[in-house]
Amino acid sequence: MHKDLQNKEYLNWLDFLSHSEVMPNEWIRNYQIVELQDIVYTAYYKTTGYKNLYGECPEIQSLADIKNLPFLTRDMLRDNFESFSIALPERYKTSTGGSSGIPISLYHTSKSFARELASKAHQYHRVGWREGDRQLTMRGLVIDDETHTEYIKDYNELRCSSFHLVPKQMNVYYRKALVFHPAWLRCYPSSGYLFARWLLDNDLRLNLKGVLCASEKLYPFQKQTMSEAFNCHVFSHYGSYELASLAGFCEHSDTYHVLPQYGMVEILNKSGEQVKVGQIGEIVATSFIADATPIIRYKTGDLAIYGGEKCPECGRENTILLDIEGRRWEYIITKSGRKISPAALNNHDDLYKYIWQFRYHQDRQGYITFYFIPKDNFKFSMMDTIFEKVKEKLGDDVVLSIEATKELPLSIRGKHGFLVQELDVCERL
Repeated sequence: MHKDLQNKEYLNWLDFLSHSEVMPNEWIRNYQIVELQDIVYTAYYKTTGYKNLYGECPEIQSLADIKNLPFLTRDMLRDNFESFSIALPERYKTSTGGSSGIPISLYHTSKSFARELASKAHQYHRVGWREGDRQLTMRGLVIDDETHTEYIKDYNELRCSSFHLVPKQMNVYYRKALVFHPAWLRCYPSSGYLFARWLLDNDLRLNLKGVLCASEKLYPFQKQTMSEAFNCHVFSHYGSYELASLAGFCEHSDTYHVLPQYGMVEILNKSGEQVKVGQIGEIVATSFIADATPIIRYKTGDLAIYGGEKCPECGRENTILLDIEGRRWEYIITKSGRKISPAALNNHDDLYKYIWQFRYHQDRQGYITFYFIPKDNFKFSMMDTIFEKVKEKLGDDVVLSIEATKELPLSIRGKHGFLVQELDVCERL
């Protein structure tokens, strides 16, 4: 039996999500009010951090009252996480990956983590995934075996190290997959994309029921490449290690549905006001499942396009995100102060005939270095062509340099990011 199905907390929460999903919208809103009251009052009376932040105990009579609460920032949580935490006996310490610079420490419990897993599973159930389905996994896994793979019977899962996504090793992964015959690929978008790119370069395919992406922004070019290589639909969900919020693709369209039983999400502009449909704002999240370190009106630094409160495809009255734009610090700043999203820089399909991977690096405003790993068919006479194609994307107010390299360092969780930004971009947005 799939290991999660042996966890009573997982099963109970999964059952609750399944039954409550068909409840009227008024029931969901009343549930959220009760949960919001509980988490705010608990945080106020059981932590010094929230008590000092709020001053007086807030009154929560409606969902709109959340707007009266001050924000919790990443710096507050990073520098004072103990004061924002509750001394639950079963809590354990963990930390984020530190993609914004310094990792953030906080506490989880087995209960909150089981609910996190069940919430993800609930979203995946919408698109056909079930516990026990054969799955290939390419996430932040360091596997010491010489094949850099490991079969986990408890999850019917063949794990492949995302730290070893080089052509020779991907041939091993492909041949292992042919024997294992997975139904699904669960991956970072960057990992799944590199594997898919290798398959297409070698005129190979791997037929799957679907690809389940998480932990990074899914770019259109990645989705298109994986869909072609795996002959299936590519799904994505948005979440955070802080258990702040969760949103997954609709089964009918590539838009994100915020899971209302998990928590609340606001999409706010610089002034702290809710943006209009179609506008970009920062995700401010309040969690109903984070019990040991409560997360209330947390400024995530992530940007999303607000899509309203009802999905026209499935009819669910959830907060809809048309797309996740990425994180506030994941932008290039030009000499004139223009902000360029990596989403606008990754359309280099014709260059992939000659380069394996690439990454932008910025440590000075208006100056960018484009690093790339060349393929065997690359000739240095192509440097001018690559320069022109990249420069065309960046514009005239950027000084560009390009450099071939043998490897691009991964994040501590094995992610293959497209931008290393050393400027304090958050202060410029």
